[in-house]
Amino acid sequence: MPLLETIGLISSIAIALPIIAILVLRLTTFKTYSFLLLYLVMIFAYNFLQLGYISASENFIDKAAAADNFLDVPLMLLFTLSLYPSKLFKGIVTVAVALLTLTSVLIISILGFSIYTATYVLGPGILILFLLSVYLTWNNLRLSVRRKSATGRAIISAGLLFMYGSYLILYTIVYVLNDAHIEQALLLFYTCTTIACIAISVGAYFESRRYYRLKELKITRKELSQIYGGQKQNKASLLEAALFPGEQFTVKN
Repeated sequence: MPLLETIGLISSIAIALPIIAILVLRLTTFKTYSFLLLYLVMIFAYNFLQLGYISASENFIDKAAAADNFLDVPLMLLFTLSLYPSKLFKGIVTVAVALLTLTSVLIISILGFSIYTATYVLGPGILILFLLSVYLTWNNLRLSVRRKSATGRAIISAGLLFMYGSYLILYTIVYVLNDAHIEQALLLFYTCTTIACIAISVGAYFESRRYYRLKELKITRKELSQIYGGQKQNKASLLEAALFPGEQFTVKN
């Protein structure tokens, strides 16, 4: 088996890991993980098309590649909303998705739907995701030092930073510098995707533990409020902190 096909197959297996993790850990109950799942399924299917494991015409493969390139950035931007719950960050992501979607519609209506036209959106989109990944990784790493509950988000953010940093280099080499070494570019693409998907899988596992702890916390808080009532809410909050160390608690009067 040629090296490119071998690395491509390994990459496809790596992409399957977070898909399985999201489904088994039932993370699809959180809307943002549905966006990640759709993105992963798309690149998983395209990998098999590109490697020839799924028989399809050249035209169909090109259209699939164009669809991946147009949808890649908006889907991943929407997923990042789960990595930093901030109104400012949500606003930035919402504006970025809206602008990229509008730009995509204009480009398709004027220039048509193809791999070539998708590159006009893909480049700026990768740059936006790279910059946001830097911000997310820095903030989540700082949080993970103080709160273990942020570990999963820190790992996923670091995986995205590595992935989109590598994609930015690839985009520059292939589309800006017009380097024709396509096989080497694909090898780098498969390798980077493999490493990033392993990181996302590990991070998803830690995030699932956090979500279920928070679910337990909500149940505990309800039970404690029923036991102690409104006047002794502070005492209940102290018990919550003892039962769930590392989580943040707020007392609502």
